[in-house]
Amino acid sequence: MGLKSTGITNLFVSSYGNYYWKAKINGSVRQGTLGTKSMSTAKSRLYRRLQAGKRQYQGEHHGKSVTLGDWAREWLRREKKRFIFHDTKIVSFTHVSSSSIVR
Repeated sequence: MGLKSTGITNLFVSSYGNYYWKAKINGSVRQGTLGTKSMSTAKSRLYRRLQAGKRQYQGEHHGKSVTLGDWAREWLRREKKRFIFHDTKIVSFTHVSSSSIVR
């Protein structure tokens, strides 16, 4: 799938008519979908998606070196968040099941 420039900075269209953003972030070319085949919708989504892409690829450690300890703390924070969410879903499901059995 090749991307063609639309004449608007960072806005490209595929041969299938889907619109994409494409920008150089931290020295690497990155791209993402805008989720539309409409140019007017693509233009309205472009700025927000570029900003989200920059946040995703630059991260909070932009310009700083990341240590193994930093990485481990972030991993542990995400695992705790995922576990708490997963545990909440199980408790809710168990609670609903036990309530329906008692009735």
